[in-house]
Amino acid sequence: MPIVDVTQKDVAIEIPWIFQEDLVRYEYHLRSRLERNEATLAEWKKVDWIDTNTLNLMEQAVTNVHRNLNILMEYKALPGKLYALLHSTDQYVTTVFQFVDKFVSEITGWLQDNAMRFSHWVDFIITVK
Repeated sequence: MPIVDVTQKDVAIEIPWIFQEDLVRYEYHLRSRLERNEATLAEWKKVDWIDTNTLNLMEQAVTNVHRNLNILMEYKALPGKLYALLHSTDQYVTTVFQFVDKFVSEITGWLQDNAMRFSHWVDFIITVK
């Protein structure tokens, strides 16, 4: 009886497809918005009559744009991560096959060397007799 019952199950992963051009365009939009918000925030901090709640809201907006940029970068990297995940078994199998091939070739080479040595010993013994 196995200690853990492991069964294989196909899992469908549904990811909305967005083209890389759209992601890059949105990234540029967020970066320009971030620059604009940071410049506005820097100017507002110089002025004394701006309310602290307004400054806090603007700082939160800048923080949210940073967070959105980080999420966008993770989303851009997702196809590569999925590809690596789906093909990790291929890489593992390839590594195992390369190891087995190297092992078999080393053993075969060793057997051929010993067969050659044995043949030379047989020839030497026949010559001596």
